[in-house]
Amino acid sequence: KQWYQRRVAITAGGWLGGYAKSVAGSVTAFTHDILEETRQDTQDVGSLLKVSNEKVAECEVKIQSLEHEVNKLKSELGEVNENKEVTELQLQEVGDRWRIVLKEKDDDCKALKEKLQVIENERETDHAAAPRDSTPRAAYKQDI
Repeated sequence: KQWYQRRVAITAGGWLGGYAKSVAGSVTAFTHDILEETRQDTQDVGSLLKVSNEKVAECEVKIQSLEHEVNKLKSELGEVNENKEVTELQLQEVGDRWRIVLKEKDDDCKALKEKLQVIENERETDHAAAPRDSTPRAAYKQDI
């Protein structure tokens, strides 16, 4: 019985010792992996920082370029607005002149219509007062 108890104790101790060694090996491997990843991450962070700085520099160049273009476009917009205002004033002047000319022509038309009416009235009164000659020659003379 003693021999058996000793054997079980050795086996159990052996099993427990083997398990402890296995756990210790796993912890060691895990720790080694963590340290390796940390080292890689540190290197990756350095390279990421370098890449990020390069991208920032590129973006700053683009921003300066775009700011220059925005300023140029603002200047052009100012010129276009100024030209628009000048053109609007010119169109207003032309419109005013045309309205004046149109009013003058309208007044001239009214005056001519009034003259025509006076002439037609005079002709009708002359026609009514003149003796009627039925010959074609007399009608011709009346029209002249």
